[in-house]
Amino acid sequence: MAGSAVGFARPTLWAMSLLASMGALAVAVSLLFHSRIHTRYLEETINQRQPHAVLVAAVGTQEAPGFVGFWLRIPDDGNRLDLTPLAGTPWVTITPPGGVPEQVPLWQAVSLLPPPAAARLIARTYGLTGGYYFITSTVDLLDILDALAHHTGQGSALGSVTAMLQTLGYPDGTVHPARELALLEAMIRALPRLNPLVASSLLAVTKTSYTNLSGYQMFQLANVVRGDAFRLAALPHPGQAADHGQ
Repeated sequence: MAGSAVGFARPTLWAMSLLASMGALAVAVSLLFHSRIHTRYLEETINQRQPHAVLVAAVGTQEAPGFVGFWLRIPDDGNRLDLTPLAGTPWVTITPPGGVPEQVPLWQAVSLLPPPAAARLIARTYGLTGGYYFITSTVDLLDILDALAHHTGQGSALGSVTAMLQTLGYPDGTVHPARELALLEAMIRALPRLNPLVASSLLAVTKTSYTNLSGYQMFQLANVVRGDAFRLAALPHPGQAADHGQ
């Protein structure tokens, strides 16, 4: 129609202009203050130290007690792992809840305690310092050994699950240092051959295990384990202080 306005009505144009101005203001405020927002998680991750000493153990239950333990140390150059197998044979004193102190072998004692308490007992028995630990169950250990023995094509090189358990010292933590070292290196070499579907199922081990390592620190530790060889370290004696740092 002649003389009629083409496009939006004036009130609509005012509303659209107002919305556009508010949007531009919001973007400007966001850009201005973005650098002041504290990215706490990122800062904590970057500031976390690489663990230089970690207690790694698999422990049984009260019904099926057992122990497989290692003390891992990463030298300052971070190029390899010093590995110390820990025996489960020393006798230790524990006090069950509501009970009286009693002496039992370490391999039995750790099966009676919650994982953090078991880690403290092992560290105290061997004079280990540092505080980092990774405690898993013998059920998880069996799952890992079974996967390596049957899904990597390396069964003949690794041996049966029963043979691997005996080499690792299960159940009473009997130490076979050279044999354990050779088996662990063979296990690390076999891991890349693991069927991806089977490997994904083993991720559950990280959820059922207990550790005070962060995910970032676990990643740092895995880099060393994956990329470099183990080196057998001197065996500690129960009660002998051995300050390995943190």
